[in-house]
This record gives sequence, structure tokens and C-alpha cells, in this order.
Amino acid sequence: MILVLSDDFSGAAEMAGIAHSFGFSAEIHTSPRTSSNSEVVAIDAHTRGLNKKDSIAQLEGMMPVIKDMQASWIFKKVDSVLRGHVLAESATIMRCFDQANGMLISVNPSKKRVIRGGNYFIHDTPLHQTMFARDPAFPATTSNVMELLGSSDDLEVLSYQDKMEPKDHRRLIVPDVSLPEEVNDWAKKLPFDSLAAGGVDFFSSLLKHRHQHDSNHHSTQRDTTPLTRLMICGSHTAIDSGRIEQCHHQGWAVHLLPEAWMSSDDPVLLNDWCARVWEAMQHSRKCMVGMDGNHVSSWSDPSHPACRLVKAVHILCRHRTVDQMLVEGGETAHLLVCSFGQDRFKVVYSSQEGVPELLPCETPLIRIVPKPGSYPWPDEFLED
Repeated sequence: MILVLSDDFSGAAEMAGIAHSFGFSAEIHTSPRTSSNSEVVAIDAHTRGLNKKDSIAQLEGMMPVIKDMQASWIFKKVDSVLRGHVLAESATIMRCFDQANGMLISVNPSKKRVIRGGNYFIHDTPLHQTMFARDPAFPATTSNVMELLGSSDDLEVLSYQDKMEPKDHRRLIVPDVSLPEEVNDWAKKLPFDSLAAGGVDFFSSLLKHRHQHDSNHHSTQRDTTPLTRLMICGSHTAIDSGRIEQCHHQGWAVHLLPEAWMSSDDPVLLNDWCARVWEAMQHSRKCMVGMDGNHVSSWSDPSHPACRLVKAVHILCRHRTVDQMLVEGGETAHLLVCSFGQDRFKVVYSSQEGVPELLPCETPLIRIVPKPGSYPWPDEFLED
């Protein structure tokens, strides 16, 4: 069994979806458990929104169960643009598993996200000049990778090294990577007893190199197109990148939450909003709900908008259900799936890009499609 540790739900789902597209059986867990027959288990540790001290404590608390899972190898999923407590969490895993070396490749050259000369670029634009500079929780104030990562007392971080030799202290290699071929080369060099940390491209290369699986055979088929679809957009990045305009263009009805709802628990405030959403669902069978980008960025607590959005969705669906929920944003996805009262979700379909469709393992009542907000939706989930 291959184990993935992620700091949010959408990241865990992203890795499980990629594994499924390679032909592996895959599950996402919101708490670690030893019982699973899946070949890949991705755990949402839910540490992205915590401070550094609490994120370490949360990971350490999971370790006894994680060790009992006896995974053949572990992958630490990190945000592609290095948001979150990347060094602290990587150091915690390496310490708990007594790993001397690790490699971090968060960039995805397949999506034009690269590191050159120790600096991060997206489509040749320095990271701090992109929309990630406006992230409410982890704004990219620089494109320098070492500055983005910060320092660690437990870990020596090296920007580039061809050969990994045994040392008396733990260290993490963060190489320059500009091409998919370079990701594959590093995946081949990395020993099994070293920590692998990063994003989709690195994980895919490790799967191909270590297990001889090939994603080109993508053979899964969706059962049917859902009759009703509700997109729940809780990602500031997605809103900032034009998700509302994209939905309008694709023929989706769009209904943003009332501003007053952000600071009130009065469900009466949602009566008209719910009525409009259900009228749109009856007419077009697909609707996007979310928040105005200005409302999201104005809150000092980044988790607050997601909490309000998920609560509104529960009120919306109190007496009616939808066939499929498309969810953007790790915090939003975590809150939504936890509200179902279940902690295991099985991947039943994955797009060619690896975006997964999930069913709760215990009570498979609704299909959930989670995705990080920083990437676009595959057309197949938006079109009729």
C-alpha cells in the first residue's frame, strides 16, 4: 500500500485521483485507520489552516496509526506553490520515520509551473507577480524558493545537489525543475528510504518508475452524466482566476451568497437565495454557488468563508438533494465531507487529468468531485 499525507482534502483527493487514473484502487481518509484494502490511501491531515506548532502536533498524533498501516512508501503531498507549513511537516515525517534524506518537487512542469535558478515561475511569470500574491492565508511575497520555504531547525534545505550522500543530519533537496523529463530523472534517483514530497508530476513519475503503471491506458468510464450538479466554490484563488465568469460562459447559473450571511446565523437571510438556486437547478440542472471575492479576502480568518458557505449549502439541501457536488478549495471540501459524518471516500472515477469522483464508503448517497482551486475544471465536469 502507498500512503499519501496531505495538509488538505483537495490535495489528498488530487493524489488519489492520479493514482486511480494509473489503475490503482484509491481512497481518501479524513483520519488515519489501519483497515483498508486500497492500494493507495491518501490522508487529509487537515493542517493547512493550523499554525506551525499545532500542525506538527496534529501530525505527530497521527503517527502511531500511520506506522501501523505499514505502507511500502510514503509521499508527502504539498501545495504546488508551497503554501502551508511545508518544512515543518516534512521534518516531522522524516523524524518519525527516521529518514535522513528527502526530496521536494512541488512544481508541475506539465502545467508550466517550474523552478529556475532557485526562483518559482508560472507560465514564465514570477510567482510573486501572480494571483498567489493575494492569497489570504499564505501570500507569495517572493518568488525565491528558499524564502518561500523559510528555515527549519530540524532540516537542512539544499536548493540543488546531484548526489545524495549520508550525513549526520536530515536534509531536504529542492532541485531546479523546468521539464517533465527532469522530474522523471529525479524520481529514478530517489531511494525508497528517503521522503518524497511534492505535487502531481513528482507523484506520477514515482508511480511510473516504482510500479510500472502507465496513465495512458486510462480506461475508467463514468456511469452517467449527473442529472443535477452543484458547484461549491470556496477557493479565493479560483474566484480570483475568473471562475464566476467561466461558469457563466459554460451556461451554469451562478448565485453568490448574500453579504449579510457572512456575519449572521439567521437562515431567513438565505430564503430568497435558496429559492433562486433551486429554480436555477430545475431549469438548467447545474448551478454554481460561492462568495464574492471581496467578501472572502476581507476576513482575517481564512476558514470563516468556507464555514459560512458549507452551512449555507446544508440549508440549501435540507429538503432536496443533488446528484453530484463539485467542490473547490481544500478547507471547503474538508468541512463538506466531514459534515456527512463519514471519514472514508472511495475514488470511483478519475478524469484524464486525475480529478476524482468520490463516493462515501459507508453510505454512498452522493458523488463528490473535489479539486484544488488553483487549477481549471476539466471540461467533462462542466459540459452537459
